[in-house]
Amino acid sequence: MLSRCRACGPPPGDALSWRNVPQNTVTMQLLSGLLLICLGILLGAAWAVQACQPKLRRQAEERRRLNEEWLAVRMARREHAECPRCGYLVIGRKR
Repeated sequence: MLSRCRACGPPPGDALSWRNVPQNTVTMQLLSGLLLICLGILLGAAWAVQACQPKLRRQAEERRRLNEEWLAVRMARREHAECPRCGYLVIGRKR
């Protein structure tokens, strides 16, 4: 049987061996984990923006088209009192 001194600490693989891990190792592991989490969030956000970009572009085009149509309707109400699309008289004209 091997003799052991108390100054040598617990044998490797002992249940209490986690207490002997140097503080800088724990700090590095925590920082590495935090870095991986931040990297995952950043990549997830970039992916989400790329996935939503066509939808946002389509909505912007539709918004521009609707703004142009409403501008044409307002101008028709002011000037001609008829719809520029269909030619019918616009009802409810204010003066």
